[in-house]
Amino acid sequence: MSELADNLMGDIIDAPFEDFEKTVVSYPLGVISNLIVYLESAYFTLKDRKDAIISLVKKHIKTKEEVTETLEQLYAEMVKIEEKVVFLKKRKQELLKGVS
Repeated sequence: MSELADNLMGDIIDAPFEDFEKTVVSYPLGVISNLIVYLESAYFTLKDRKDAIISLVKKHIKTKEEVTETLEQLYAEMVKIEEKVVFLKKRKQELLKGVS
């Protein structure tokens, strides 16, 4: 992804859910589908980071205490993304029903 796209995704992920919902409800189906793909990609990137950090603890390279804050931040970001993806998928289904 380009730097601009990364910045836009960061803005989307960090936006309060209510603002996100109000903004994307007017987006067309194609844009919503693309957002789902991008957000899922970001989610899996964070999941891979989380797994790598947990692996460090399992290998005794880091302690639980050393990684706790980082893991909490990763989980918080993952939850924000999950919430938005669920909303977008519901919105996509609504739009698809309107197309049929």
